[in-house]
Amino acid sequence: MFKKIHKLYVQSILFPSTPDFHAYGDYFWLHTDDNNDWLGIPKNEISSKELALLKTMYHIYDPASRPTHNQSWHDFLLSNGEIPFQAKNSLMRMLHFTIKKLEWDKQEVESALQNSFISNVSIVWIEELNGVILEEMSTDSTTEIELDSIISNLESDLFIQMSLYIGKTYEVDEAFPEHFLLERKWFKEGIETLPSERIYRFEKVFPVMLVEQMSNQLKRTLVENFSLFKEEPELLKTIKIFIENSLNVSLTAKKMYIHRNTLQYRIDRFTEKTGINLKDYHQVSTVYFACLVLGQDE
Repeated sequence: MFKKIHKLYVQSILFPSTPDFHAYGDYFWLHTDDNNDWLGIPKNEISSKELALLKTMYHIYDPASRPTHNQSWHDFLLSNGEIPFQAKNSLMRMLHFTIKKLEWDKQEVESALQNSFISNVSIVWIEELNGVILEEMSTDSTTEIELDSIISNLESDLFIQMSLYIGKTYEVDEAFPEHFLLERKWFKEGIETLPSERIYRFEKVFPVMLVEQMSNQLKRTLVENFSLFKEEPELLKTIKIFIENSLNVSLTAKKMYIHRNTLQYRIDRFTEKTGINLKDYHQVSTVYFACLVLGQDE
């Protein structure tokens, strides 16, 4: 689409995706809604009349006349600012993070985060110790296993402690800031109710919040039906971790630092004493809620 215009301006640059505007701040950038290409034309090569004509056909982005990319995101998410031009209608997810107050350098952490992702990400600091990573969704989007590895590397390399909330994928439109605020709320609730976790998702936080809202009568009913957990706290911990690890014996044993046979013995004893089949969805769901309720007393 931009090939003919590209040939007219000798020093122009054509990118198949969003360029790094910080590196090309002395360019005007042409873009359309139906194409990913960006054409950069040096400001000293284009006249005001030519620019006015191009504005009638294309979006023109001037990095110098707009706030920095991260500042525009900050304003959009928190101050009713405009949608960042280059992100409008794209599909993105938010990775909310918080860092415990230890000795660390903000620029060093930000640089390390940027280098940890295959695709370009935007990092917006909300407060001194927390912020959000905005990741455009693609086939190269970071998996939860990869995110866990990124956190581990940051913690070992920079001696920081980080928690992360993996948000859902949303179109960047007027409703995006509402999703941002709601996910921040879920993240905060997760940290308060599941302080030992490092990575959070809605699916991990929601059951805990549901238990928080549960009536005392329902809680008492669960406690009465699973009095075994009151008598054997170690069994409660074992079954809870077993369920949270998708009923995977090897992974659970590794997480608990116990032998597989020891774990299997505890599971068999639980099944024998309760008659519950942990492979049945309805039964295992009820057991998990009981674990959460009884776990509140720990």
